[in-house]
Amino acid sequence: AAAFPVLKGMYLTMHPQNIDQLLAQRGASYRLYSGFSGWAPGQLQGEMQRDGWYVLPANTDLAFRKDTAGMWEELVRKARGRVALREKLNILTP
Repeated sequence: AAAFPVLKGMYLTMHPQNIDQLLAQRGASYRLYSGFSGWAPGQLQGEMQRDGWYVLPANTDLAFRKDTAGMWEELVRKARGRVALREKLNILTP
């Protein structure tokens, strides 16, 4: 079944048989994330235009980090810093 590469070594799938294959590999190292998000047509674009999301570059080191304690807070701080920098740069450039 289809699995789409997201980053090197990271894939997105919507097919349970792909997960079954992973679970069948004894001694293999992997991390699974599960969830679902859905938007009405144009909803996500509107949320992005209203700065309703923090967006950071994707990073496999972060996604597979062993110690995730405090990770959410760390990412929010980074994202807010990027937003503040972007706003500052917009003020400084005509």
